[in-house]
Amino acid sequence: MIININGAAAREAEWVRMAYLASAVVITYEHVLGFEHELQFFWMKRWSAAKTLFLWNRYYGLTFNVTNAVFFLWNHPSENVSPTQRELIYDSNKDVYKLWVLIYKSQHILHRDADVSYQFISWLNAGATLQTVSIHLILQLRIWAMWGSTKTVLIAMVREMPSDSKGNSSVLQVLLALFEALALGVSLGAPKEKLIVTSQPFPGVFICTDIIPPNSPRWPVFYYAVILITEMVLLCMALYKARLYRVGPLGRRGLLQELVRHSVFYFMAIFWIYAVNLGIWVVNRSTLNELATSFSLVLPLILANRLLITTKVTHASSLPSTEDTHLSSRHFRRFFMEDLEPESFELSTISAS
Repeated sequence: MIININGAAAREAEWVRMAYLASAVVITYEHVLGFEHELQFFWMKRWSAAKTLFLWNRYYGLTFNVTNAVFFLWNHPSENVSPTQRELIYDSNKDVYKLWVLIYKSQHILHRDADVSYQFISWLNAGATLQTVSIHLILQLRIWAMWGSTKTVLIAMVREMPSDSKGNSSVLQVLLALFEALALGVSLGAPKEKLIVTSQPFPGVFICTDIIPPNSPRWPVFYYAVILITEMVLLCMALYKARLYRVGPLGRRGLLQELVRHSVFYFMAIFWIYAVNLGIWVVNRSTLNELATSFSLVLPLILANRLLITTKVTHASSLPSTEDTHLSSRHFRRFFMEDLEPESFELSTISAS
């Protein structure tokens, strides 16, 4: 039996599966690698908003992304051929290349079921949005910290909005969060009759994906454009503060400068990850649309978590001795009074245990 299959599409579908596998390996490896710091700086500390947010992101993200990889790596057999049949697959130019395909017994398999594919894509979209919003909570807290005072961040992380003279940056953060939540909600909740969810974008090529037909609204593009706009605003705010604090008050790089430098690096990396993913969806090749999705889910999550870990580690390493790492945030602020300006102490509040 000969099946006329777009060979390029078949290869691209395998790239998507390998991308999800690689992302699952990366996030698992990072989880193991950072577990010591997780125990030291989070599990061994009292519960706080930062600790809850970090652990939620870390374990929800791990479970969500590994589950996605398992689904994409599921078997993809045809249900109408015998288990021992060998297939010759042709590409679009009819140039033959040999690809031995292992065929299982006739049955309806996960990726052949359009209903299951639709349910999975719905789960993927909703789960990805929840993860993205959680990540941006961490990123916006960091920006909030860089633009506010210690009191601003402390109150913001606990219960209410600040009312001091630096409240303008807090208002901007809230408006940014509301804009993102509204836009992502519209992109997920609005009717999308023309958006096709399929398990077989090309005949004989099995991969769960969204297909955007020509002359139809590009909801996934809108979705990632909203995220990219949010990231651009956060990156610009971080770059502005990095310019102000490129050196310390004594002409040397101190705690604040290190934290700002780390923040800019992470924000810039996350921005380009989303930019690449947006570009792929603009091109809109059905078998490649999901190629960078796994990386856009895993890498920003890792970087956001590392942002909190780096803050904790930098804070701990800046203290003069081991026993001093148990100082309260009040002692910490008084200790660094000579090195940091008063408005710069906000970065210590994220590190306070």
